[in-house]
Amino acid sequence: MKETSNVNLLREVLSRGFQSKSLAIIYAINLYATGYLFPTEIILPGVNSHLWDLMAGLGGATSLLLTRSNFRSKAISLYSAPQIAFSFALAISAATATGVAGSVLFLGADIPQSSIQRIFVFGPLGTLGQISIFSLIIGAFIYSSYSSKNLAQERIALSLIQEKLREDLESDKAKLTFKITNAIKPSLKSIEEQVAVGARSPELVSQINDAINGVIRPLSHALDEQSAIASLGKIDQTKLARKIRRTPFRNRFTRIAHITLAFNPVVSVASYFGFVLVSLLYLFSWREAAKVFLPFLIVSYLLFNLLNKALGSIQAKIYVIIFVSVIFSTVQSFQFFLIGIFQGLDSELIGTIAFSVLTLTLGSSTFQLFISGIKHNLSNAEQVNIEIAQSISSVRKQLWRFRKNLSRELHGGLSAKLQVLALQIEKGLEVPMASLTDVQESLFSVVKSEEDSPVPITEFLKEQKEFWEGVCEISFEVSQAVIEEVDSHAVVNECIREVIRESINNAIKHAKSSRISIQLKSSRDSIVDLFVLNSTNQPITATSDSSLGSRLFEELTDSWGIEYRPDSTELRASFKVKQSI
Repeated sequence: MKETSNVNLLREVLSRGFQSKSLAIIYAINLYATGYLFPTEIILPGVNSHLWDLMAGLGGATSLLLTRSNFRSKAISLYSAPQIAFSFALAISAATATGVAGSVLFLGADIPQSSIQRIFVFGPLGTLGQISIFSLIIGAFIYSSYSSKNLAQERIALSLIQEKLREDLESDKAKLTFKITNAIKPSLKSIEEQVAVGARSPELVSQINDAINGVIRPLSHALDEQSAIASLGKIDQTKLARKIRRTPFRNRFTRIAHITLAFNPVVSVASYFGFVLVSLLYLFSWREAAKVFLPFLIVSYLLFNLLNKALGSIQAKIYVIIFVSVIFSTVQSFQFFLIGIFQGLDSELIGTIAFSVLTLTLGSSTFQLFISGIKHNLSNAEQVNIEIAQSISSVRKQLWRFRKNLSRELHGGLSAKLQVLALQIEKGLEVPMASLTDVQESLFSVVKSEEDSPVPITEFLKEQKEFWEGVCEISFEVSQAVIEEVDSHAVVNECIREVIRESINNAIKHAKSSRISIQLKSSRDSIVDLFVLNSTNQPITATSDSSLGSRLFEELTDSWGIEYRPDSTELRASFKVKQSI
């Protein structure tokens, strides 16, 4: 999985590198400018190295721009492996072909046998090395900036979504309150007026029963239904009316990371083969090149491994890592220079290649730092998405609890008071003068006052065990730490109780289970996991009740699932305890 992720990240980086006009420009300028670090040579009769570099650079840059334009016209944003290989091959072929065509057709040069290896082997290898390192660094820089900007946007979105969720929650509560008030108040007002004047007619009793059966009970049942609230917290991030700022450079440099980011063995060694070895072969014989490159490669390998083991557990701020990278790159450059001098090669030429070693090693480390920043931003963006989901889940639970408490008070509170009133009137008893309007208005304050006094989870589990005794054997396991955690969060407590109640009902009524085991466990990140294991593997029939249960699980849990085993069925549900809303 990790390898697949790294391959996709590499594709993303290379794709963004090839999509940038900067790659073509930097490649052409670098190819022409670095030629002046070496002595001017005659590549072909009448064509020196600077003129050759100019023609090859223009050809390679043109091919990169044409490839970019072609893929953009087809709306291809992420290149496939064959498309990336095609881009490399086209650039290498175009650079070589332009140099040869310009020399032969326009300058009338011949290609002697001694120049074939230099033109058709070393030239393409050098082009491959330069385009590889530049496309990786440029792509990593662009993707790092993009992920930083995207992360900033996600954080702003999270803040706005949480704010909107709070507003939606209060708005929905207000709408429910208003709806119930408008539905109940006329009936209560009429009943109250007739009671106030001493009315005792059967019509008044009938009116009270009509208010109970025609208004209060339907409202209570409607509140019990699981209403979809998926639109809560929806925000179009593309319409955020503010400038998204990337992560400040100061924050980027003070981020903590592993100090081993100061060196990148894979990219460094690859760039050594692609540029350092090619340069040695270009300037010296195979034998001389091998005498310098092989010892340098062996010492580099040992140094990479030694530092990786010694510093593998150390973390530091990014600016410290950059400083270490500069020191390490300097050491690599110096040891290459010493090896070359020891082998008796020209100090000026070896010094020029040593400078390339410095830039290549530092560039490899820079690439790795960009990749680290990308992974850091992607990880944080994923965490932001998790927080958004948890915030929506929290509001969903709070609104469900509010509806449930309203329903309970309508059905068991106001409805009961009206039924008592009807019985008193029927029996000719003295009716208290307490205002029914006051009763209705106090309904919502009663609900609010009860929100902070949940039923203890152990008491609820014992009640369920006693209630189903003789029908189903119910056992439960919950630690004292989990009990304290659940009971200290009223909303989570009630959501867990409702999910347990629904899962027990489904297991007994639909799956005919005879034994049920319930476990509550606390895991990391303030998550409480619920496990309900019943003694049958019979899937619950897709009835309206089971469908209602599934919607309830979706609404009250952060995640849930059912596993069917040969001799049992297990429901697993997770609840986030500490919510940000």
